Amino acid sequence: MKNLLFRIRQYIFYCLKAKDEFSIHSPFLFAFYTNIIKRKKAKKSLQKNELISKIINSYPEFNVFTSDFTTMVSLNNRSNNNTISAINITDFSKTYPAKTICDFIEKPYTIIILFGIHKTKVNHIFWQNICTKDFKCVKLDFFNYGILINNPHIFSKQVLVLKK
Repeated sequence: MKNLLFRIRQYIFYCLKAKDEFSIHSPFLFAFYTNIIKRKKAKKSLQKNELISKIINSYPEFNVFTSDFTTMVSLNNRSNNNTISAINITDFSKTYPAKTICDFIEKPYTIIILFGIHKTKVNHIFWQNICTKDFKCVKLDFFNYGILINNPHIFSKQVLVLKK
């Protein structure tokens, strides 16, 4: 019950902060959001494996890491040319502290997808910790998942809370 109330509270905060594509100024991020995340005339949001495969197919030059091991395994069997690895964890904040995630994202052309960033209070604090770290990457918050992107052509360290 306590966890449910926490999630409801976080979702209300998310709804109040979330912006749409018109608040994005970077051409790369605008294209990423409109081509990958935002679905035209869709009634449901992207599933995990659909999201990851769209990112892999659209950005083959990027190394993709995910916190969802089962999705990574099924996609690795289909994808031959792209590098995709799993951060094999259920509660990623206990296994991988924010500094370790920062080590992953310091490499150029890297995308990290963390699922369940607001699922528990521990994960929420972990995500907030990552968002306050001073390293060169863009952090995108979609409530159910967060995406960290290190693109050398984006000179930004911003955190964007965006609508799905």
